[in-house]
Amino acid sequence: QGMKMIEKYQKSSSEFRKCLQKAKEKPESNGLDLFSLLIMPVQRLPRYILLLKDLLKHTKEDHQDYRGLKQAVVGMEQVTNYLNSQKKESEKQNNLMLIEKSIKEELPFSLINKNRDLLEQFSIKIRHKK
Repeated sequence: QGMKMIEKYQKSSSEFRKCLQKAKEKPESNGLDLFSLLIMPVQRLPRYILLLKDLLKHTKEDHQDYRGLKQAVVGMEQVTNYLNSQKKESEKQNNLMLIEKSIKEELPFSLINKNRDLLEQFSIKIRHKK
């Protein structure tokens, strides 16, 4: 949702676009745009897990680093699973919000609720009798 807001603001504000372009041209950004920089940590987590697992595979069980590496793998997997579940939850809530906004008539309740799941989505046409 945050990415969509940035994208929307980027389209509507030439000043914001210029600011993003200046930031991209700075040496610290390595030529990466804001979207790439924001997604980079999330993309790196699975790579770190693979690296740690490979390191663990080549470390003897009696080595002093073995236990710490094993804990690091478990910790990174937990963080990755948590982030993935939060992303799915956010997408679900965003989907419900879009559906709620698309309904023309006011509902007596809110669709957006952490305990509510969208099971299926389809279009309906309402006809009023004359």
